[in-house]
Amino acid sequence: MSLTIGEIYPHFTLNARGNAKVDKKDYDGAISDFTLALQTKPDYAYALNGRGNAYRRKYDLDKAIQDY
Repeated sequence: MSLTIGEIYPHFTLNARGNAKVDKKDYDGAISDFTLALQTKPDYAYALNGRGNAYRRKYDLDKAIQDY
């Protein structure tokens, strides 16, 4: 049985989904996906940056700064 890329690298898939949600202006959904990505790989800089950007677009600047 072969694994999918999402099973091998779930943080990558969750980050991509978060980016898609940011594009659709679903910032809460994006933050949720970026947070899940960080739970699977806590040092994943792309998810931290993406979540920071989503917080910034919601004007939650304190949380954005924490992620940056």
